[in-house]
Amino acid sequence: MKIHKKYIPNQAPQAGFTLLLPIVAVMSLLVVGLVGWRVVALRGANSVSVQTSNNQAEATNTGHDGAHSVFDALGEGGTRVETSDMPATTPTQSSPPALPATGGANSSGSSPGSMDTGGSGTPAGGGSPPAPVVKEFTVNMFSYGFSLSTLNVSPGDSVTINLTNSGGFHDFVISELGVASAAINSGGTTSVSFTVPGSAAGSTYEYFCSIGSHRAQGMVGSLIVAN
Repeated sequence: MKIHKKYIPNQAPQAGFTLLLPIVAVMSLLVVGLVGWRVVALRGANSVSVQTSNNQAEATNTGHDGAHSVFDALGEGGTRVETSDMPATTPTQSSPPALPATGGANSSGSSPGSMDTGGSGTPAGGGSPPAPVVKEFTVNMFSYGFSLSTLNVSPGDSVTINLTNSGGFHDFVISELGVASAAINSGGTTSVSFTVPGSAAGSTYEYFCSIGSHRAQGMVGSLIVAN
């Protein structure tokens, strides 16, 4: 009896190759993982390095802006001079007040102390003229004279003369200035007022009683106007 043998190929090599495939896959994954980790590590290191450099630069700038302390120079003998960040202050020197101009005339050409009236008797600038000085006298009339023989006034004065009569019949007259009082009897009173004109400066006017011959008999006085 003849026995036929069936050929069975050797499967050992194929089984070995099949076992190697998982090992190769695992090794590939390990290699890829190592390469990826290395790339990530390098990127992280570069990022940390750049961030550190930026932080150092910012800290340096901040330190310069805040403290701003530098050594400017070495003084004599090796002494180190440090300047601080405090702002330099330069003392200001105030100007002395302007002194008024001295001399015979002020800026307008008039003498010191004089009032510039602009030639019209009114102070420059359109203001009102100064109020006149009021002068008041009390004069008693009698036969034949006045209790005050002189009256002193100034140009522009507003003058009032209060008159009394202790005997006789009298009045009070200054012809050149147009001044004339009412005539009164003994025991009477009256008054007369007038303004001394500016043109009267330096002049002397006679006042008198115009009744009868009283003036000729010495009933006179002098109104003296100052310069």
